[in-house]
Amino acid sequence: MSKLTLGIAAFSLAAGMAGAGTYSVTVTYNLSQELLAPILITNVSNDSEIFLGAYVTPEAEDQILTGDPAMLVARIGPDAMVGHGTDGPPGILLAPGKSVTFDIETDVTAVRILSMVAPTLLPDTYVTNVLT
Repeated sequence: MSKLTLGIAAFSLAAGMAGAGTYSVTVTYNLSQELLAPILITNVSNDSEIFLGAYVTPEAEDQILTGDPAMLVARIGPDAMVGHGTDGPPGILLAPGKSVTFDIETDVTAVRILSMVAPTLLPDTYVTNVLT
């Protein structure tokens, strides 16, 4: 297994009700130097699709190591949504100090977000948080 490092307090989230079952989620990236890859958001009830004991599932590991959430989205299914920034090559990353907002349709009370930190300073680093 690869060693993965969790970036602590790397971003903040704010959500506000935009309508019945629709939430506007804003991710603000607070690390000072590295870019943030596409951001996966899903119901916390899908944590078993992301975490496997003290490690992560192969699909989550792929997102953490490559920045591409496609395999994890396929594993989770329609409960998985992805938000993108507009920075850095290839124009889907989130730069330090910037925010991205996207709407999600859900009836849950807590969602998990997960993203890879671009490996320019520390390899295999990711961020995750639960928004309630």
